[in-house]
Amino acid sequence: MKRLIALLLSILMLTTCCAAFAQEAAPVKEAACEELVAGAYRIENGGYLFVGTEKAALFDGNARDEGVAMLVARLAGDLEVVSVSTSVVGGEAIELGGFTFEPLAVEGSLEGTAYLDGAQGILVSGALLGDGTANLACQAVDSDVDFYISGYRAYLASVEAIAAKAGDALLVCANGAVLDKQYLADLCTVVKGFVDADTDFVLELVKLPGSVGDFRCAFGSAAIYVHMPFGGLYGYDLGGSTLCESDEDYRFYICDYGKFQTIRDTDIQSCYVLMDDTDALLIDCDMYNGKLFWEAVEKLVGDRALSVYITHNHGDHLANLQHIDPERLTAIYWPKDELPPSWGYNPFENEALAAKVVYLDYDTDYTIASHDLVLCKMTSHSTGGTVLINKTDRVAFSGDALGTQTYKGGTSTGRLTVEEYLTELNYLADTYGEYFDDIYQAHNLYSTPKVIEYLQMICETFLEKGPDIMINGTVYAFNGQVVDQEQFAAIFGNALFDAQMPYAIGLGIGKTALEAYAAAQ
Repeated sequence: MKRLIALLLSILMLTTCCAAFAQEAAPVKEAACEELVAGAYRIENGGYLFVGTEKAALFDGNARDEGVAMLVARLAGDLEVVSVSTSVVGGEAIELGGFTFEPLAVEGSLEGTAYLDGAQGILVSGALLGDGTANLACQAVDSDVDFYISGYRAYLASVEAIAAKAGDALLVCANGAVLDKQYLADLCTVVKGFVDADTDFVLELVKLPGSVGDFRCAFGSAAIYVHMPFGGLYGYDLGGSTLCESDEDYRFYICDYGKFQTIRDTDIQSCYVLMDDTDALLIDCDMYNGKLFWEAVEKLVGDRALSVYITHNHGDHLANLQHIDPERLTAIYWPKDELPPSWGYNPFENEALAAKVVYLDYDTDYTIASHDLVLCKMTSHSTGGTVLINKTDRVAFSGDALGTQTYKGGTSTGRLTVEEYLTELNYLADTYGEYFDDIYQAHNLYSTPKVIEYLQMICETFLEKGPDIMINGTVYAFNGQVVDQEQFAAIFGNALFDAQMPYAIGLGIGKTALEAYAAAQ
């Protein structure tokens, strides 16, 4: 038996060695290429080679790849080959003899150096200008001072400067693709449309790896991916800092989520829209720049009959009612037990608007704009506040009832005890959880499907361990676990990426809740 095993092992080792030898002995194949103009080549697996009379330059190519190295050696001959990366900031001029490349800085959302040979009409840009789609969706960091619009504006200025220098005849060597001057013009147009918040450019929700809040916007032959940051494209007015110096500075975007649309402002407010062929339902109506807001709504809904649903009575969700002709509205749907607005504009004081109010009851099915809807009462944030469940699309629109900015604030037990707050959460989950997969809060751009589960866990942990788990009046959790002071400093003490936001939450424990807990001990 031992001899048999030894023989089998020998055969196995011999087979492995032969296979390895055959693999090592396989000839290296030269990388394929395409000649664009005399002396200019696009390499099949990435990169561009330019062979001049004095030198050659390999842009964004992998010179360590044996196939690429063979190709470069054959085409460049004895010439010195310079390796150039467009991702490097501060590139220098390149003179090859026959090709002269001027460095052009790209700043803002993407940074690096593009290279233009004006005489030959060739622009080498790598990933900086995209390959039909430019990915500007830099991951946002949780900081109100990181005004993301500034990065997009700087990028636009760079692209426009390149387009102005490039002239009429242009071959764009971009990230493995070869594009033309029309692409560059279309790229300028779509980036400018986004920067200017031009509602002719609709943002379509996309899911990029490891990120949330990303959208695609297109024009002609060019498209861009952009990121709409959690902290506001212009910053956050009520809870931080903003670039907006007056109400007229705020802008709006139309965002298409497929099942529904959103009017998203440049602060942190999202107003959702449900539509069929004849009717539209707007969920909340913002508080900024009423003229532009309603223009964006009209651009989206067209000649459909328009109704508004108000999730709760706070001014940032309804103040723009003062800027619309009441005759344009079919109805203003108002939760039955919700009080008149506690701050901001009061539509009940406008006779024409008050006449449009239709009260909706809780736990009652309604069909509006061909969508099956039901209201679940949630009273921590306001007396008669709601989560609006859209059974048709399996989406819950929670307004501020489940929090406004996840862990940054606005999530509180309010006037409720922790037991009462937990009871409402349990009722929402048990009664309506089977009807929705996604939860969209009024101040987010992305779904937070675990927010109910996380809030339930926080409540249960507080009832078990008491105020000792609070940090500055709030219980914090990350990825389903309540954190202590040390963990809080490690996780929340540093800036969070937007992709982490759906997993980060804080629940403020109000005075009523603390008094009730103390009395029960």
